[in-house]
Amino acid sequence: MADAAPVTGGTVGLDALQLRKRIIMRSIFIAAIMLLSAGAAMAEETPICFGKTFDTQHMQAHPLQTVRDIRARMLILRDDRSDEPSYGYDIRVLFRDDPREFRSLPGCWESSDGLTCQVDCDGGSVKPRMTGDGRLKLTIYHLRTETTERLPDDEGGCTGPVTRNIVNETDPEGNAESVFVLFPRDNRECLWEDFEPKTELP
Repeated sequence: MADAAPVTGGTVGLDALQLRKRIIMRSIFIAAIMLLSAGAAMAEETPICFGKTFDTQHMQAHPLQTVRDIRARMLILRDDRSDEPSYGYDIRVLFRDDPREFRSLPGCWESSDGLTCQVDCDGGSVKPRMTGDGRLKLTIYHLRTETTERLPDDEGGCTGPVTRNIVNETDPEGNAESVFVLFPRDNRECLWEDFEPKTELP
């Protein structure tokens, strides 16, 4: 079965709620940059980078799966108005049929059943959970990703020209890629090129 085709975005009018969401997401984006710039303060024993790479044998056995590599960086954000930290995730994926890297930057909040993270512009949601053995379990119901490279006609925000869904919508059961269990990785593996800090991690 062929993979789902990329979805192209269109011009989206911003109402007050959308504008508020974009402001929140931009704040998370800026906080992420500040966090990475302070890389020396993050001890290696604190796992903030998780990943999973699927080999050729696995991909051949699961033809509906489109994601061949996924990494997630946990962002621990501090709010000046509260002593409690908040969390976000910077998720990067490689698809089986595209050499480009795609990215999702959901903002998170505490809900009745734990942490819930959502992407702006109706981009879907993910529930991250830490397992007892230190792995990161991502339950994805639909998650919009964008190319990390900016194309000449890219207006940014909700109108990014090339987007894809992490969950393969061609699966009749709707669950081909609903859950990813990621393993701890060296924190350096989540220092993306576009966020390269001036100070290396220890």
